[in-house]
Amino acid sequence: MTILNRQKRVINSKFLYRLIFVCVVLAFSVLGTRVILEKLLVRNALELEADYFISAYQENPDFPLPHTRNLIAYLGSPTSEQSVPDFLKRLPLGLHTNIYFNDAHPKVPVFVRDFEAQRLYLVFLQGNVDRLVGLFGILPITILLIIGYLSSWLAYHRTWGAISPVLRLAKKVRGLDPEHAQPVFDAELPNLKGEVAELAEALQDYSQRIDNLIKRERQFTSDASHELRTPVTIIDGAVQIMLADSSIQGKARERLMMIRRAAGDLSELIRVFFLLARENELNSDNNVYLLSEMVPVEVDKLRPLLEGGPVTLDYLEQGQWETTVPIQVISIILNNLVRNSINYTENGSVTVILNQGEIIVQDTGKGVDPDLLRNIFERHVRGRGNSKAGEGLGMAIVKRLVDQFDLELSITNLQPNGLKVVLREAENKPN
Repeated sequence: MTILNRQKRVINSKFLYRLIFVCVVLAFSVLGTRVILEKLLVRNALELEADYFISAYQENPDFPLPHTRNLIAYLGSPTSEQSVPDFLKRLPLGLHTNIYFNDAHPKVPVFVRDFEAQRLYLVFLQGNVDRLVGLFGILPITILLIIGYLSSWLAYHRTWGAISPVLRLAKKVRGLDPEHAQPVFDAELPNLKGEVAELAEALQDYSQRIDNLIKRERQFTSDASHELRTPVTIIDGAVQIMLADSSIQGKARERLMMIRRAAGDLSELIRVFFLLARENELNSDNNVYLLSEMVPVEVDKLRPLLEGGPVTLDYLEQGQWETTVPIQVISIILNNLVRNSINYTENGSVTVILNQGEIIVQDTGKGVDPDLLRNIFERHVRGRGNSKAGEGLGMAIVKRLVDQFDLELSITNLQPNGLKVVLREAENKPN
């Protein structure tokens, strides 16, 4: 079902529900009007009629009893009521509804009142009550509701005519492929007018500009990754040859080790750039990877960073993790996390643990200031101080990959010192 049809069905359903609600309100309105007429208006009218007749009868005993289309009166006494129909004689004083009168008027209200030695019976014909209800209750309400809902129906159709082109444009925009600019609105433009046509042209132009920006960014990332890889490899190779010379000691050797670590960081950054340039290709990768084959290899690649230092790098396998997240993504995240631990651990160890469905990187460094934990994934934020080289981009890159591939990353300070980072797949990861 298209978005347009779905939206139209929602509006039609709302209109139908509103119509049902109006019918219910109409029924209760008629019932309420009937109750008001019978319980209040009829009572008041009969009391006034009784007052008027009693007043006139007391002045003139020959004053005639009311006998009209709507009202019939009987007069008797509590002890003698020969002229009163039998069905009325048993009624106590007051107003009584639904009293049988005759076949033409099976249910009528009857009002009974005593005055002096007389008893007055006023019968209000129910058929006329129903006509009053229809004339003053149902008919006005029905006319008002019909006028109101005819107006609503006309307004709905006019509004839908204005909204539907916008919804069609929204559907087109939602289905755009950011990889390729398309003339998505060309077929729509001839049928659009006014502000909607202006909106379509603006969206078309905006789509083209975004596509051009994405292409330039990916082209630059791909070119930079390719062109930088060779000189970095040459630098690293030259440093390894110089480190093999036993005559180089002291400060010179320390500087060479710094150069090699920096070359390794730059090589990893280039690998990240290349991965991000192929981000959409990786998203379509549905292969299943066994991380027990990858994690120890990545850990071994990082061991040279600790040569001759007081920190050890250990790997423990305590479980298994099978995942559809591309192996390159896990590799880059793990590489950044382990490098971060190595850089900020002066003594002790860095341990990588593969558990069931997760990877833990744990170190004996000084941890992260709790005030900085909430900002640890922002660019250029270095959560463990400024004593180490780097631009603070590693954790920002990790966060981008974690979000992109539906992973979770938790960071916890250990006591008395150290940091624990856990990587796993998100619990609410879409299928």
